[in-house]
Amino acid sequence: MKTLFWLVFLALTAMPVSADFVPEIPGTDPLPSDARSAGMGGVGIASSEELAALATNPAAIALVKRGELSASVLYQRRDVESGYFSAHVSAPLSSGELSSVGLIYPVQVYRGALAFGVGFTRSALFDRDLVRRGSQPGAGGEENEILEERGSLDTWTFGTAVQISPSTFLGANLSLITGDIFRHSVFDYQATGVNYSFVGDEDLDLAGFRGSLGALFFPSTTVRVGFRIDLPYTVSFDGNSPLSASFDDGLEAYSDTVTYTIEDKVKYPPTAGFGVAARLSRVLVAADAEFAPYSLLEFNNERLRTQARTEGYRDIVRVGVGAEITLAIPLRLRAGYRFSPDPFRLMVAEVHNNEPRVGVMEVASVETERHVLSAGLGWLVDMALNVDVAVEYGISERSLTFVTQRDEWTRFTMTTSYRF
Repeated sequence: MKTLFWLVFLALTAMPVSADFVPEIPGTDPLPSDARSAGMGGVGIASSEELAALATNPAAIALVKRGELSASVLYQRRDVESGYFSAHVSAPLSSGELSSVGLIYPVQVYRGALAFGVGFTRSALFDRDLVRRGSQPGAGGEENEILEERGSLDTWTFGTAVQISPSTFLGANLSLITGDIFRHSVFDYQATGVNYSFVGDEDLDLAGFRGSLGALFFPSTTVRVGFRIDLPYTVSFDGNSPLSASFDDGLEAYSDTVTYTIEDKVKYPPTAGFGVAARLSRVLVAADAEFAPYSLLEFNNERLRTQARTEGYRDIVRVGVGAEITLAIPLRLRAGYRFSPDPFRLMVAEVHNNEPRVGVMEVASVETERHVLSAGLGWLVDMALNVDVAVEYGISERSLTFVTQRDEWTRFTMTTSYRF
């Protein structure tokens, strides 16, 4: 019995690749680079002309004619509501972070433009709480599951850009990836005569390198076209994971704790982005599209598939559209929309049917979407100081026959830039 108990325990808590428990990889929903991009639906490949360009399209930093020092802060309110049969539980969480800081320095050249940039960007934020409670009809017993997740994926980036012709700019960047993830998970099951529980922690450090290439073209004085290619990169997840379990069925009772060393590597695929921006008098409109072939993700040198060879991740295209209106006073109003599908396409749940003691693991492919609405404004305090603010509201949902998850978030971003 004890051997079987630990096998079930490890199946529920570990993340094997060649099994139906495909791990959910962090970092597939990147944050906008600053408040201006956030207020315009996350666009920036063709419209950025400030520190945010270091990440969205490094070629555009050559548009900066004066030195620029910039910093952004982010406040997020996130609420994850989980449904399990007829029970629904909501888990709200608030967090505040420094989201970016950096410097762009243009260099005077005889012809064209040359600029360098260095900066820190919080690329993804992992903070969330997930609670699921309820009982399966016919199975008996009450289940209680809690997941607390904290951490972020951060990049320290150096980039450069050069103007090679009156209408063409090229750029590149190289980033050091750092970050951390802490997960605390609890699973309890209580029924007549049977009680068991699992408690697991993961404390991981993230490390890696990545690079991007960018280009910016001016077909006319009012239109820009931008391209960006993100090269494939690998991130290591290193740390420890203590796991505890206890079991009591009235005939046998025991508990144990084991600690595992985690040394995982995730290889992210190359991605490509295209953007276009056009200025019509006081109105700037922009649109971006990014292709991310996440079906090529690799976990410890293995493709993320189930035993039935079902891909755990799907290829997606992120799309963002935004507009910026410059008023007669030094104020800019912004609005945008971003569609960022969730590439994770598998959910796992135990189905008991009519036999409470015999369960099977059901793997379902679900359609998951993320929709984000945004608005913002920019205030040119004087010729040197600029302040931008933005608010984003997003929803994503996952659903299975008797399991649902609704993730709702509101983000506030403020960016202050000083040009010298």
